Amino acid sequence: MHLLTPSYHPANPAPVHSTRFLGIHPAINHKSQTQLGVWQTLSHDYHTLYNASHFGLESPADSGEFPTKVTGMMTDHAPDQYSLSDGFVDWRALCDQRLRGKQIMLSLSPIELLPIISDACDAKFAAIGGMEKWTCLSHEEKAERDAAAHEEIIVRLGEAEYEALSDDERHAVDLFSHAGCCMHKELNSCKGGNSSMTAWWAESGLTGPVKLMNCDNTATATTGSSAARQRAINVSGAGGVKATTLAGAIFNNKDTKKASRIPYKPFSSQN
Repeated sequence: MHLLTPSYHPANPAPVHSTRFLGIHPAINHKSQTQLGVWQTLSHDYHTLYNASHFGLESPADSGEFPTKVTGMMTDHAPDQYSLSDGFVDWRALCDQRLRGKQIMLSLSPIELLPIISDACDAKFAAIGGMEKWTCLSHEEKAERDAAAHEEIIVRLGEAEYEALSDDERHAVDLFSHAGCCMHKELNSCKGGNSSMTAWWAESGLTGPVKLMNCDNTATATTGSSAARQRAINVSGAGGVKATTLAGAIFNNKDTKKASRIPYKPFSSQN
């Protein structure tokens, strides 16, 4: 995280740009909702810690500000990461509405707030069956429903404020880019380049690198019928990509049993 911090230098007390590492925090599973919960918990904990400091006491920060400042996320292409990105966008939009709603509430006079609060209270009583049932609730239940009504007012005011923005303003608020890992893109570009180069050899009448056949294709290309020999040649790879693939299979095979069958012999000029 990049932010302004005190320099703590007596001769130059002006704030300086600093970089702070926020740590690595694994989720207990790959569920997107669990991972989003980690983001939300960290944001809440960091802001709680800051607000308890003397800086926070002088200038408190709202944890809802964090997601609204995030304009992008980079993940891999796993389905749970797409779902995580969608969930983050929804959380971001809700926090934006809350912040806008809080600002609107602070700007309204008591007379302007009165009908809004009255409507929310009517809906709160109606949801449980009327005032008589409300009086039967415990203090804890009443507090929970009061908090929910307050939250509803804030969100509703924030939504109205958002809808009043111009298209350009809403675009700036909603801007969020989700980028994926480029590993597969790099592999695809390498594969495409290799295919184009191989095709160019044939088009130009050039002899390409020697075929690196497996045992079965080697035997077929030597003793099989003409059709079988040609097929063995066609399906066998050649060149740097094939050599790299074979090296990976030998030295770093996903199946350790297969890799262990091939003894490693250090290269020497005598081999």
